[in-house]
Amino acid sequence: MSTAGALRFALLIADRGELAKLKPHAEALLAAGHSVHFAIRRLGDGDGGPIQRLRRRHPLASFGYALPRAMHDRSFPAVDPGILTYLRQLDLDVLLMVEPPGPRDEVEDYAAAARLLRIPFARLAAGSEPGAGSADDPAEPVWRLRTTSPDELLRRARRLVEAPPAARRTPAPRPLEGRATMAPGPISIGPSLHGFRLALRSARALAPAGSVLRGYVGPAIKAAASHDVLAADAALALAAKGDGPILVGPWFGDLGIEMLYWLPFVRWWRKRYKVDKSRLVSISRGALGRWYETVAGGYLDMAALWPEADLLRLDRRRIEEAARYDGPPGLTPTEAWVCEAAAASLSLGAFNVLPPWTLAALFDPYWEGAVGYQAVAPWTRVGLLSLKHKRVRQICPHLPSTYVAVSFPFGDAFPDEEANRKRATETVAGLAKRGNVVVIDSDIPFAPHPKVRHLDAPGSDRREAQFAAIAGAEAFVGSLGPLAYVAGLFGKRCIAFESAHSAASDCHKDFASRQLAPLGVRMSFVSAEEGLDFGPPLARRPIALAAEERSFAPASAQIDPPLAHLWRAGAQAGGM
Repeated sequence: MSTAGALRFALLIADRGELAKLKPHAEALLAAGHSVHFAIRRLGDGDGGPIQRLRRRHPLASFGYALPRAMHDRSFPAVDPGILTYLRQLDLDVLLMVEPPGPRDEVEDYAAAARLLRIPFARLAAGSEPGAGSADDPAEPVWRLRTTSPDELLRRARRLVEAPPAARRTPAPRPLEGRATMAPGPISIGPSLHGFRLALRSARALAPAGSVLRGYVGPAIKAAASHDVLAADAALALAAKGDGPILVGPWFGDLGIEMLYWLPFVRWWRKRYKVDKSRLVSISRGALGRWYETVAGGYLDMAALWPEADLLRLDRRRIEEAARYDGPPGLTPTEAWVCEAAAASLSLGAFNVLPPWTLAALFDPYWEGAVGYQAVAPWTRVGLLSLKHKRVRQICPHLPSTYVAVSFPFGDAFPDEEANRKRATETVAGLAKRGNVVVIDSDIPFAPHPKVRHLDAPGSDRREAQFAAIAGAEAFVGSLGPLAYVAGLFGKRCIAFESAHSAASDCHKDFASRQLAPLGVRMSFVSAEEGLDFGPPLARRPIALAAEERSFAPASAQIDPPLAHLWRAGAQAGGM
């Protein structure tokens, strides 16, 4: 409960019509020093206006929503994961729900989540007649809004809160069955000062470089201050709220985006909102706990909860959900379900979520070429990765003393074409004439050669072995893809081939080069048609210092005792 007897209310409404009925009650609660959050079930044109005006008068008023699955289909498990995560982050004392005149499926979604979280709640009947309780509990309180004064509503709410509380519990992981649809996270319609600055920066980036209107925020800011940017601003602030644990993720996406953007973005977010690292538990795939140590107090490998086949199925489902839904950004039901399952496995009570969609909402204009690098540069804090030589030898004991790491998987930038196969084969043969080569990943079977070795690691440990092999290499040569960016983040001289260009690929190359250049890292992007000049051996060039000698290498993580077991669990799951 809030200090000095103040309560945290959430009022579940459908639209501005129900807001008008609740306005006297909300005004009275706010005037008495209570905080009121308006959880809206549907978002229509103009619905945010009355609440924005209320927020200007009362700083304790806020606004958000989670889209119930009832608006699409009801095939997900009994408790809607998006609504569950939404209510959990609000940390409420009381939830008051206006009963709709028609079907009550959407209200039942909130009621089910409130029961599970042990949040006291009551139903507000908009008419004069007393409403009926729910099918699960006909005795649930239903207050007649028309005849209930604000003072009486507050007295009833206090009686709910002061009743003997039941211990809160977290739902156990459930089998994922049936289909699900998008459940967006909370969205703030009234932008905060920081949200306005985000929009202003984007608007200036959209203006022509030499324009005298570059500082003018007219039509440009309307395009930049979109729901996506303001939604990301609200979600970032909500994730930092309170002092409880924060789940960072879950991350299902590309490894290169994760290392190049997501980790630096989380590092920036921590500094921006002054969040203690010990509160954060990162959720991802693979043995990445060591690299999350610089931004989080714990790491959970999803492979510890589900086998690889199930993770692939979850990822496909997540992508399908996002493709089917055309609306404001948010956690998909699958992502919310993963958060709930992770919280259950870690025995967490209330928790917040820093969702990956916030990164996409802010960076999509850059990746699509609508804004330049300067518009997104302030939102990341890149740091080099490091791994001591002794640890490299423990993970990969059979590596030669000096070598070049090679990786030639096919992808969007380096498709499976005969010319690319020939270029990769010629490159490996040329490198082998001048020194040892370790192939860490490739879709091309190279001819046997005494100086060419292939990284030998089982599936569960392969990613850790790849990172270790890159850390111990003198240079990296391969196709443009995630491991090329990882090599750059390790401070290695990197040469990446590409034969197919795209706007997104050009943005990633530009971003990596600009972020790593101040740290003394050189990345070269070569057309597959050009090839390499094998004049001087790569090993003779001053490529990089040993990782442990770098003054800017991340310091050892200080693990908060309550979360220390997560590092041990992550180390056992990832083989660290």
